[in-house]
Amino acid sequence: MKNIIYSFRIVSPRSWYKLAWYFARRVASGRQLDYDDTVVLFKCKHGLKLYDYAHHWLMHIDHYEVGTTSFLLDNLSKNSILMDVGSGVGVHVLHALSRGARVIAVDPYPLNNHLLMKNIELNGFDMSKLVLVQGPVASESRLAKFNIARRQGQHTLIDIDTRIIYNTLTTTIDEIVEVTRLYPDIIKIDVEGSEIEVLRGASKTLAGAVKHVIIEADNSTENAIDEILQGYGFEKIKILDRLPNSAKKNILYSKVY
Repeated sequence: MKNIIYSFRIVSPRSWYKLAWYFARRVASGRQLDYDDTVVLFKCKHGLKLYDYAHHWLMHIDHYEVGTTSFLLDNLSKNSILMDVGSGVGVHVLHALSRGARVIAVDPYPLNNHLLMKNIELNGFDMSKLVLVQGPVASESRLAKFNIARRQGQHTLIDIDTRIIYNTLTTTIDEIVEVTRLYPDIIKIDVEGSEIEVLRGASKTLAGAVKHVIIEADNSTENAIDEILQGYGFEKIKILDRLPNSAKKNILYSKVY
């Protein structure tokens, strides 16, 4: 695997000096500082090991999305199904599998999905509990331009300053549920600005057995997300996490019966 470097244990601040030393040596030797492409083996809270991109180091120091993680660990069991739209390298997928839950992981970026599979193998979880869908999720199936951002974790259907743009077919949450015949209890959505469009392609699923939705929002999208989810009987419960150095936050919505 490309550029896997040191193993870092987040409980020891001295470990992070290794990362700084690694990049310092690359600069001193005149080699390209491929910060966004470098993959690090982290040792994380809850005993998990995780291949992730080096620039995510701060998230692992702070114990990545503590509120979201706690909610998933408290509410998932072997009878649960989590759909993680924008699953990345699988941080929350691993937490769900640790509870014996089934997971539908959806991510458009091939390297993320490769690392997710490596992370499941690394932690010894049951691969048969996972359904992996590679492709962007939208409001409908169509040919769309997908933007590969200059920084890992920010790839999106939204027009941004990109390093690569390619045409791809989108899918929807409703289509994924129909094909897999797996009906999620919890849906988590983190799709870098396309959250509203993703919800618009989930009408049948949201009207069904889904109990909770965890979705990333900011000030420009929160009101529209409120309106859509309230139309399916969901109530905004609380903000689970505020993302560092960003206006983005993970909001929990639960269905009111």
